[in-house]
Amino acid sequence: MTNYNIFVAMPFGTKKANNKRYSIDFDAIYNNAIKPAADELGISIIRADEENDSGIIHTLMIERLVCTDIVIVDITNDNPNVYYELGIRHCARPCTTILIYDKSTRLPFDIQPLRAIPYELEKGIISDSSAETLKNNLVNRIKSVVNSEHKCDSLPFALIDDFPKTELDKTKLQIYHEIQKQRADFLDKLKNTKTIDELICIISEMEREEFPYQYLIFELIKSFQSFKAWDALIHFIDNKLDSNLKNLLYVKQQKALAYNKKGNYSDIQTSIVLLQEILREHGNSSETYGLIGSAYKKLAILDKTSLGFKTNLERAILNYKEGFKFDTRDYYTGINLATLLLVKDTETSLAEMNEIIPILKYNLEFNDYSISADYWLLATAYELYILTKNYNKATEVLGWISTLQPLPDKWAIESTLSNLNLIKQVYEDKSLPIDWYDEYESLVNKKEI
Repeated sequence: MTNYNIFVAMPFGTKKANNKRYSIDFDAIYNNAIKPAADELGISIIRADEENDSGIIHTLMIERLVCTDIVIVDITNDNPNVYYELGIRHCARPCTTILIYDKSTRLPFDIQPLRAIPYELEKGIISDSSAETLKNNLVNRIKSVVNSEHKCDSLPFALIDDFPKTELDKTKLQIYHEIQKQRADFLDKLKNTKTIDELICIISEMEREEFPYQYLIFELIKSFQSFKAWDALIHFIDNKLDSNLKNLLYVKQQKALAYNKKGNYSDIQTSIVLLQEILREHGNSSETYGLIGSAYKKLAILDKTSLGFKTNLERAILNYKEGFKFDTRDYYTGINLATLLLVKDTETSLAEMNEIIPILKYNLEFNDYSISADYWLLATAYELYILTKNYNKATEVLGWISTLQPLPDKWAIESTLSNLNLIKQVYEDKSLPIDWYDEYESLVNKKEI
C-alpha cells in the first residue's frame, strides 16, 4: 500500500468541547489512533497543521483535498474549517473519504446519512483501549478503500445524476507531487535560516526553480518578520509577488504591519492609510482594526506633546474598541483595548476596562491558554494578570512562555513589552509593584543568547 497517501482534516491541539466543560485532545487522537493505522498499512500520512499552517493561502490545502488518495475527516466539535474541507472533498471525489467522530457528538442532519466511524472519549481524552479500537476500525476501512470495496460516500455524487467528477490527469498529479517535495525541501531550509542574507538566497533559489511563492507565502513572511527585516519584506511583497498574492487580505495586512514596525512617524502614517484602504475593500475585520489601533498607539508613544499623546491614544482606543466589538473572541484586540483604557485613567475608561476583563478571562480559558504553545495567547494572559494585579499567576505564565520552543521572535516580545511599559508607567505613578516588567524584559536577552 506504499503507493497510497492519506490526508487528515481535523482540529489540532486541545480544543474546548462544544457545550461541555472539558477540552478534547485532538493530537492524542491523531498520534494514538489515526497515524498508527496508516503506519501499520505502510501508507504515507499528513495532517493539515503539519504543513505549518500555510493555509493562510489555501492552495496547498485544496490540492491535498482533491489529489490525495484517501482523506480522513474528524467531524467532532462542529469545526467550520473541517466542514468546509469536507465539502470540497465531497465535491471532488465520490468515495475514499473516511469520517470519524466522538460518539457523543450530535451530528448535523446533512451528515447523519453518511457512514462514519465513532470513537469514545472520557472527558476529552481517548483511552489506550479506545485508541486501539479506532485504529483497528480505520485499518479495516482503509483496506476496503484500497480494495475498491468502498461505496460512494459523497452526497452530491450519490444524489445527483451525472455530478461532474474531478478528473485527475496523471501529468498534473506528477507535477503536484513534485511541488510537494520542493515545498518540503524549501520549508526545511527556511526553518534553518539564520540571517536575512540566507533568506534572500533561498528566495533566489525559488525563482531559479520557478517554485510558486503561494505554497510558502506564510512562512516567507514570518521569516522576514523574525529578522525584523521590514524594508526587505515590503520590497518582497511589492516586487516579487504577483497581483493575486499582493491582493490577499493577509498579505496586505502584513505589508501595513511592516510599515508600522519600521517605527518612524511617516511610515506609521503610511500603515494607517493602507489599513483604512483594506477596511474599505475587504470590510470590517477585528484584525485590521487591531492593526490600526496599534499604529495609533505607536504614534501616541512617539508624540511627546500632551495633546498629541491624548489624541492618538483616543484614536487607538476607538479602533481597538471597533475591532473588539466586531469580534469579542479576538483576545489580542481586547487586551490592547483594556491596557489603553487603563492608560487613559479616567473613571469612565477604568469602568470600561473592568467590563472587558471578564470577557478576556473567558476567552483565555476557552482557548486553554495554560497548555498552549501560542505566544500571543500566553502574552495576553500575562498582560491580563498584570492588569488585574494577580502577580503570582503572571509569574506562572511567564514560566510557560520562557520554555516555549522555539522562543518567540524578538519583535513579538518587544511588542508585548511596549504594552507592559505603558502599564508600568501607570503603576509607577500609583506606587504599585513594577518588578514584573524586568522579569518579562529578560526574555529579550534570552532570545539573543
